[in-house]
Amino acid sequence: MKKMERFRDYLTKKGLQPTTAKRYTSYLETLYFPYFEKTQTPIEKVKYTDLLAYVNYLQEKDFSVNYINHILSAVRHYYNYLKTTGKVTKNPAAELFIKGSVRRIPHDLFSTEKLEEIYTGFNQKGIVGKRNKILLGLIIYQGLNTTELSLLEPLHLRLREGKIDVPGTNQKNRRTLKLEAHQMIDLQEYVTSTRDLILAITEKETARLFTSMGSSYNLANTLYKITKTLKKQHTDFKNLQQIRQSRIALWTKQYDIRQAQYLAGHKYVSSTERYEKTNLEDLQKELNKHHPLNE
Repeated sequence: MKKMERFRDYLTKKGLQPTTAKRYTSYLETLYFPYFEKTQTPIEKVKYTDLLAYVNYLQEKDFSVNYINHILSAVRHYYNYLKTTGKVTKNPAAELFIKGSVRRIPHDLFSTEKLEEIYTGFNQKGIVGKRNKILLGLIIYQGLNTTELSLLEPLHLRLREGKIDVPGTNQKNRRTLKLEAHQMIDLQEYVTSTRDLILAITEKETARLFTSMGSSYNLANTLYKITKTLKKQHTDFKNLQQIRQSRIALWTKQYDIRQAQYLAGHKYVSSTERYEKTNLEDLQKELNKHHPLNE
């Protein structure tokens, strides 16, 4: 296995999506390695001061702050990977972040009643429909994202206690969340019957709680089909992230900010705080701050 293939494998095992792992690898191969080849600095010998010069080089190329931070994220991951191989002992990019990026404000969020309407109105047929209803429920009630759904295994379910253990990733903290009563019933049937049928039909062997009906093990196509169905049923529905953001916003109204942070799995409380500004008045003020169209 080639060096960068091992790095991509490291990233996916850390919970990153394959598309993200591929993009990070591309950043390194096209933007990072060539720069230090020109400066004749071995990658393993790069220091914090070298990275500051590298950031200045990226800024001179008129790259946006967000884009530079994405590149630096790939660099941080790469040095963490090198630490596991013993090639470096420190990560020179560990504390390097560029300030000034603007985070989008969650908007077009759903109420509790609308989320319930979306869930109860979703009725696909057969074993695929049963699996998809459970996936949708975990997004609506527990606010899980695609990566977290993909990492779930049967051992993460504690149905007698009515809870689910959500594994942590490089971007999200692990946490234990309460299941709704109807979810417990559906999940019990799924793990004792429906999942076995899906594995038998697809001839797969996997520890994952959920898998696709095709040859792939990831859920991208499955979630795409769920999204497609919801768009037909609800004209105000945009994507599954909108549902997750709605749940987090509701948590910030129901609980204190630290509890909401825990439920959402956010590593930083600032990620949760932006969901507090979700009533129309606060949202308009925040939007006007970044897009002062009325001035």
